[in-house]
Amino acid sequence: MTCRDPSQITPSVLIMKSLIKNQPDLNDILIALNQLQLDSQTLHQENADLKNTLNQLHALGEMNGQYREPKLQPNHYPNNQTQVGLLGSLLMGSALAWFASLLEKQSELLDDFDMLVKELKAMFGDADKARTATNKIRKLIQRSRLASSYASEFRQISGDLDWKEATLIDQFRTGLRNNIKDLLLILEDPILLNDAISKAVHCDN
Repeated sequence: MTCRDPSQITPSVLIMKSLIKNQPDLNDILIALNQLQLDSQTLHQENADLKNTLNQLHALGEMNGQYREPKLQPNHYPNNQTQVGLLGSLLMGSALAWFASLLEKQSELLDDFDMLVKELKAMFGDADKARTATNKIRKLIQRSRLASSYASEFRQISGDLDWKEATLIDQFRTGLRNNIKDLLLILEDPILLNDAISKAVHCDN
């Protein structure tokens, strides 16, 4: 887990330290809990913003595994400088402020795109991505939407997991509506997640 800079201590941490030092009343405790919730929501949004930014980067430049040599638009992002500039233009919030500080001090990170992305993920990414994805996918259910929509969200979340196919299939089927589960019982058990999704979508049509 990434350690936070002392200058980045959140309001909730300061409030909680104050509560420990001073004997609080119920109102103080409620205020502290509310601030903790706000900090948690902010951190979650920043993690989501970073993921969306990196996805935008892939879409605009479609760089290979190490974010090099854009394939879709090579004339627009041909070198390290243009790639760093593109990344900076997509950042928001605290990640943008961090990037601006690198520009001000002319950091060496600006000369190495791969290291810049790595440091960005370490600073602002989800420190426990697998656990977050696990919690999300365990709670994911189809409800009244189409199986194809449920499957799309399931695929997105499962991309952050290193689960075996059988485990993914079992979790996918768990979240389906009961009427679709019943229809799947008469079909052959799938071996791959893609097969399980195809059969569920077919049963939902």
